[in-house]
Amino acid sequence: MKKVITYGTFDLLHYGHVNLLKRARQLGDYLIVALSTDEFNTNKKNKETYFNYDYRKQLLEAIRYVDLVIPEETWEQKLSDISDYEINIFAIGDDWKGKFDYLKDKCEVIYLPRTEEISTTKIKEDLNKSIKERMIKYSIIIPTCSKPLVERCLEYISKINKPKYDYEVLVVHNTTKEDIKSVTDEYNNKIPNLKYFYEDNYGQMHSRHRGAKEAQGEILCYLDDDSFVDKNWLIAIEDTFNNKDVVLAGGNNLPLYESIPPKWLKYFWEKEKYGKWLGQLSLINFHEKNMKLPAWFAFGCNFIIKKDIFYKFGGTNPDVVPKEKQRFQGDGETALSIKLNNNGYFLNFNPKIKIHHFVPTGRMTLEYFQKRAFYQGVCDSFSKIRKENGFIYYNIVSKDNKSMILLKKIKIILNNLIKIEKKIIYKEYKKYIDINKKYEKSYKDGFDFHQKEVKNDPELLKWVLKENYLE
Repeated sequence: MKKVITYGTFDLLHYGHVNLLKRARQLGDYLIVALSTDEFNTNKKNKETYFNYDYRKQLLEAIRYVDLVIPEETWEQKLSDISDYEINIFAIGDDWKGKFDYLKDKCEVIYLPRTEEISTTKIKEDLNKSIKERMIKYSIIIPTCSKPLVERCLEYISKINKPKYDYEVLVVHNTTKEDIKSVTDEYNNKIPNLKYFYEDNYGQMHSRHRGAKEAQGEILCYLDDDSFVDKNWLIAIEDTFNNKDVVLAGGNNLPLYESIPPKWLKYFWEKEKYGKWLGQLSLINFHEKNMKLPAWFAFGCNFIIKKDIFYKFGGTNPDVVPKEKQRFQGDGETALSIKLNNNGYFLNFNPKIKIHHFVPTGRMTLEYFQKRAFYQGVCDSFSKIRKENGFIYYNIVSKDNKSMILLKKIKIILNNLIKIEKKIIYKEYKKYIDINKKYEKSYKDGFDFHQKEVKNDPELLKWVLKENYLE
């Protein structure tokens, strides 16, 4: 009778184990398995098993290829086992190749090929990964089309203080040819659960919705790629959502100016009882205390919402599209905020959910403010058409809406500016007047452009009047 012996722990028995035992048994007439004891695994192999020795022994004895199971208690016992059990062949997986050649003068030594795609270690790693992913609570979603900005954004995220529950970071690359994947690859070792997705449907809405679709967390934490988080940003989010009634949260979006801002910019800040905000640049600088605010103060660059609520209210509307697609522009997250407000929800403002919103020099110019005014005109036209067709909106959506009220206020400020700053030179004063006139004109141009486009295109009207834009 030709006897074969093999050794191992055989924890979490799987088909790779069975394949090895089958091959070993085919080498002879009788197969002995020396099964590592719990003490040997702990003290010598430095591993902990899921099943104890007795359970692992029962499993092996139930396999038809195994004739006898004996305990493996030391590394050195192999020589005595070969002698005591009159072994002809020592067989073991080829991951030990060469390690037991010293036994060749006692018996034949054969290294058997392993089943490569499976191992106990891999099973444990996959199980741990699955458990960890199920524990992910926060999904940080960053729509982007800019490699330099998203790289800077990820650098800030890599330095945040960790919350109690796990989080993931989803970078959603929208349509551009920039090599953003290389940035996420670079930060894989710095940021846990960092994932890259390419979204080929243009526009920020599609990236936001793709992020929500891929998210494993129950709380969606939306950032723009030019939003640079405070180190305690995610801790503050966790503190806020410890209250189970919270569905929407945000905080201060402070300016990070690329260069010294022009003097006229300060007159665009709106003052509220809570503090001040500048809508054209998505900036908020409110009091350093937790507050319940109207939901529309949640700006998209720092927009935290429960995933089930996001889907319940239909996600966001079209937002930030290329210039050539501007007829498809909508009012973004504004409509979602309005729905929340109308259903009794509000923004839980926590000043520690703080970001610094990057303001490049190019956004502190007349040209940018004209572009932003045109964009706002399109947005408000979109909202007005939906309101006229039965969708619920605030009463501010009309040609005499809040944007126009703001413009009137700006005009009053600018017309009196020479009285406020007596030393201002004529050139600066003329710039203020130009801003006022051109801002109003650009807003009206955007509004009229969209109204005309919708009037002349029934398919565009259908697009504007979709119930929601979730895929």
